[in-house]
Amino acid sequence: MEARATAKYIRTGPRKARLVTEQIVGKSSSEAEDILRFTNKKASTIILGVLRSAVANAAQKGAKVDELKVSQAYVNDGPTLKRFRPRAMGRATRIRKRTSHITIVVAEPEVVALPKKKEETAAKRLRRTERSKKTEEKKEGRLTRSKSKDESKSKKEKPKRMATKNKEGSRIKKRNQKKGEKSGSEG
Repeated sequence: MEARATAKYIRTGPRKARLVTEQIVGKSSSEAEDILRFTNKKASTIILGVLRSAVANAAQKGAKVDELKVSQAYVNDGPTLKRFRPRAMGRATRIRKRTSHITIVVAEPEVVALPKKKEETAAKRLRRTERSKKTEEKKEGRLTRSKSKDESKSKKEKPKRMATKNKEGSRIKKRNQKKGEKSGSEG
């Protein structure tokens, strides 16, 4: 059996209220009450009233109050009150006084479903482990390749930079020699 309660047009920001509602999802109604009672936020007292209302609604329907769990708790945006505050040089800035609609759903344990976030995180964990395995394999492959490169470097006496400079230098000499031969044959 499922019961819900909603408080509308509450003068607190939805983000601030969501911080509190996230703590009670999946907990028993008595445990959720304890959490809300000792949470030091403005929204916690309002959410506590909504939770008690949802439990009372469930009791009215005939559910066992001791076995109830918070299956869902969410906060939606309400209308925003817009006010203006004077600022420097004749300007004015808008102040948004946000409101929120708080909804709590309590249900008996067999009806309680996992929130979508937890299901998604399980899928993300699987993907993450697969990615980490692939990256480990790639790193191992790179390490074996880099070892072979290090061995080949130790065999050569001159570093690569010197070799490239020497090659460029020799090319320049060859070009100069060819120009000299052309100019020498003409003159």
